[in-house]
Amino acid sequence: VYNGLNHPYKRQPVDLARANLQRAGLPLPTGFLLHIGGGQWYKNSAGVLSLYSQYVARRSAEGRPVLPLWMVSPAPDSRLQSLIDEIPAAGSVRFFQRLETDTIEALYSLAAALIFPSIAEGFGWPIAEGLACGCPVLTTGEPPMNEVGGPHAHYLPRLPDRDGQAAWAIQGAEMICQLLDRPEPERESSAKAGID
Repeated sequence: VYNGLNHPYKRQPVDLARANLQRAGLPLPTGFLLHIGGGQWYKNSAGVLSLYSQYVARRSAEGRPVLPLWMVSPAPDSRLQSLIDEIPAAGSVRFFQRLETDTIEALYSLAAALIFPSIAEGFGWPIAEGLACGCPVLTTGEPPMNEVGGPHAHYLPRLPDRDGQAAWAIQGAEMICQLLDRPEPERESSAKAGID
């Protein structure tokens, strides 16, 4: 028996989404990458930061703007902080906790992409939530993540052992750039398909 959404997530109009962020005391960025996680090992927060670091390095080398990374996740421990400290200077990572559902919905609605490379999941709520809000989703191409996302999410391999992690992060950064560089009609068509 498949899980349903535990809230009727839907795409918020931009003005409403920005008002919800403002009401929650969050900044109003022009764009951002999003990760939603609880900090558990399988959420792969370290992998998210590695992907982001490679994305920042790639965009910086091309002389292109870099989006910040917003992580709805517990504050970083010393291990994660050391990864954040290695991110090139153009990057920016912010952590947020205890956000209301309408604020989370607003984040999904405004995010340029949800980065969710879990090692494992019981179900993978953020994948379904993000798609329901029209957010592009990059997740792991293994069950249940690829079952939840179906043909509408974009898939990375599962994080490999230590020897393959650098190549994995480079591949993931390339996928993030491809998602962001899609023409607007393609992005909108993909968003509508994910919502459906």
